[in-house]
Amino acid sequence: IHAGVDTIHHGKGMDDECRELLRQSECFYVPTVMKYQALVDDGARYGRPAEALAEFAAGLGVVRASVADSIAAGLADRMAAGSDAGNLPPSHGSTVREIELFVELGMSPFQALRSATSVAARAADAAGPGRHRRRSPRRARSASVVATFVTDAGCTGRRSVS
Repeated sequence: IHAGVDTIHHGKGMDDECRELLRQSECFYVPTVMKYQALVDDGARYGRPAEALAEFAAGLGVVRASVADSIAAGLADRMAAGSDAGNLPPSHGSTVREIELFVELGMSPFQALRSATSVAARAADAAGPGRHRRRSPRRARSASVVATFVTDAGCTGRRSVS
């Protein structure tokens, strides 16, 4: 953060001092909890060795604690949903799982939806012009993902996401 980064990805082991720096900055936290969850749940199926699976499980515990502590510290508006798409199948389309994990870890469904929409858009914008550019087909898939989550989470849709 002192070096001026726009986003912190994973943030495994983020402490209170880092959270305070995040609060005071324009930086965003993109934890990608689902990456660790997918490695724990499906790593063996994709040929990851047993030693690596134990490391993934330990890492999942650390990143879940970091995310829960960041949410409790009031940083939900600085947290964007990410997926590490392309790193481990199934990854594309896994934003719904990231949203679900954020809710499990303390975000309201509304905050979690914002993490995947308006907060993620602000984080991508912070990265600079021309990066993370969205095209129309992706926008359509994103809308579908959000609609599915709203239905599954029982959200009424009475609030607008901005």
